[in-house]
Amino acid sequence: MVEGDVPFFKIRLRDKNGTFHYVPANVFSLRKIEGRTAYYSHPDLDVALTIKEKNLGLAWSIKVINHTDLLIEQVELMSLGLDKDLREDGGRGEILIPYNEGVKISSMQRRESCVFKYYDVDYPSKGVYFMYPNMISSPFMAYIHQGYGIYLAMLDKTCTPKHIDFCVKDGALQTILSVFTNVGYGQDYEMDFESVMLFFEGDFHDACNLYRDWFYLNKPDDLKTIKDKYSDLPSWYHKSPVVITYPIVGKKDSDLEMKPGGLYPYTNGLPVIDYYSRKSDSIMMTLLMQWESTAPWAPPYSWPPYGDLNDFESFNQQLHKNGHCLGLYCSGFGWTNKSYRKKYDRTKEFEDKSLSDIMCANSDGSLKSNTVSDIRLGYDVCPSCETSKEIFVKEAQKIIDQGIDYIQILDQNHGGNPYFCYSDKHGHVPAPGSWQIKETKELLNRIQKKDCLLGCE
Repeated sequence: MVEGDVPFFKIRLRDKNGTFHYVPANVFSLRKIEGRTAYYSHPDLDVALTIKEKNLGLAWSIKVINHTDLLIEQVELMSLGLDKDLREDGGRGEILIPYNEGVKISSMQRRESCVFKYYDVDYPSKGVYFMYPNMISSPFMAYIHQGYGIYLAMLDKTCTPKHIDFCVKDGALQTILSVFTNVGYGQDYEMDFESVMLFFEGDFHDACNLYRDWFYLNKPDDLKTIKDKYSDLPSWYHKSPVVITYPIVGKKDSDLEMKPGGLYPYTNGLPVIDYYSRKSDSIMMTLLMQWESTAPWAPPYSWPPYGDLNDFESFNQQLHKNGHCLGLYCSGFGWTNKSYRKKYDRTKEFEDKSLSDIMCANSDGSLKSNTVSDIRLGYDVCPSCETSKEIFVKEAQKIIDQGIDYIQILDQNHGGNPYFCYSDKHGHVPAPGSWQIKETKELLNRIQKKDCLLGCE
């Protein structure tokens, strides 16, 4: 640890214009301590912070009483001040954080110079935010120094969205574990899970084991392991196919002219797929990109495929006859008004059907999206709206009914989680929260999947 005025907790308050501010622990007054609970006061908020002992460390919980008409958007807890210099910057510590497949960070200079630098999360969402469930696959992080570590985790089996991150501020590396509260304007918040701080000896594998051991004892009730549902999975899954992926039009997603390549017509790809099948001694999962007749990466409309539908159907039939599988990339909970890659414009439909009403909005009702904004002009779709569900399910069903084996149906929505919505007109609390998980599950459960698997980025 280092010296520094790093508040152990912070409350983020938000108004109906989308303006937010933080109320940190160091502006509260300690009112009293009773047993294991400390009570703090502030003109806007009262806080009760409870601690209990755990094997290897401590567990914390917090209750916040709101004296304002503002929204308690986030509650940050267990913020620590650590040596700002990591190992490659002249220090000795390293950070482990499960960003995508997991990453070990040993240089803050390198981190802050890349696209995956620290952001204070807000509307509109960015795909690179260190959010769980999203780019962060598990809600914990660890700091390792000379073979000893601090493990910080928010152990919440309901998978409520959280910001799990760290940054250098005021001369210290500060940890950030913040939960979106799922409450409305003027309402109180009480944490219904434990935030734990454990101390261990070892390396990053030991930190991962701490979370893994908890998770398998506390996994969500509707979540099954692959082992538990093995017999329910399609037969091709058991053969562990090798994935081969390529675009039908364009050489890459940044191409300004989306012209068909050498693997179009679709059947042109069959000899290539068979070649790699022989070389790898494996069946192949052919995962097509930029295959849509609409425009590349232009949700929600994808079907039918680009060009010759009869050739696509022949391609699919021959693939399966040769023992292979067919998968397609889609682009998640999104709406496209215009494509920058192809002549494609749904602006009139957007306006005529008042589809702005179902888009992820800021607190003041304004709309903006950062999602692949170099490829399309559009918005993120809120899955809580019935119209959103109807469009998404209908378009997904068109693809599944063609005998497709796999759809990357929530590409862009990392971890399957929709983007931030602060609308007060969609039936959910006017901020990100556990409703996102509930609504996404409900939407996906409406799809008649047959033998098709659905995936996310």
